Amino acid sequence: MALSVLSRKEKERVIHRLLIQAPPGEFVNAFDDLCLLIRDEKLMHHQGECAGHQHCQKYCVPLCIDGNQVLLSHHNVMGDYRFFDHQSKLSFKFDLLQNQLKDIKSHGIIRNETEYLRAVITNYETGECWNGLWKSKWIFQVNPFLTLVTGRIFVQAHFFRCVNLHIEISKDVKESLEVVNQAQLALSFARLVEEQENKFQTAVLEELQELSSEVLKKILRRDLPVTRTLIDWQRILSDLNLVMYPKLGYVIYSRSVLCNWII
Repeated sequence: MALSVLSRKEKERVIHRLLIQAPPGEFVNAFDDLCLLIRDEKLMHHQGECAGHQHCQKYCVPLCIDGNQVLLSHHNVMGDYRFFDHQSKLSFKFDLLQNQLKDIKSHGIIRNETEYLRAVITNYETGECWNGLWKSKWIFQVNPFLTLVTGRIFVQAHFFRCVNLHIEISKDVKESLEVVNQAQLALSFARLVEEQENKFQTAVLEELQELSSEVLKKILRRDLPVTRTLIDWQRILSDLNLVMYPKLGYVIYSRSVLCNWII
């Protein structure tokens, strides 16, 4: 269905869904491509603010406030698209499209004794034709002598040179740590994270190496070209008069027919 025949509410749903699907680090690219299609600045601004707030929580976008590293996640969300930072005791809005902090206010939350236990770890790495996210989240159930630690390690990769390929892998962890004092608990936790993440990384690399071209072909939406050569998109565009938006994974025909070409 062409976007021009959609109602405003239908456009809002489509825009929101496409922006939420943007891989880590590619939200602004997806937004810019959609702006070329929608051509409604007010509508795009509203949907961009809402989806950008959710994108920050989903991928734990890192920021630096007063020299402190802060991760935006659902753990430090307030109302009205606001986040708060325990270390600086500030609340703020974050404009993902402009990469700016806005409306910064003193929040007044007192740092408690268990603050050092809170940890959400994230890494962004962007390349020319790929990017990825490594995120791990650890939760403590504090008891006098034995602390239960539950964690989740999550990796997402997006490769878009020859194909538009998304990979998501996760692992759940559940361990118990003895509690002697805070220093000992912190060291034990650091060793646990290092051990589990190293095991996870090794397992992921071994699994990817074992994926033959035949296995990869089966998990894709359709077979790769038999010739295994790059498609000359420029020649196709000139021959068929198409407008292509590769970041969104969509091609618009001159007849305004929307087609999904993600492999």
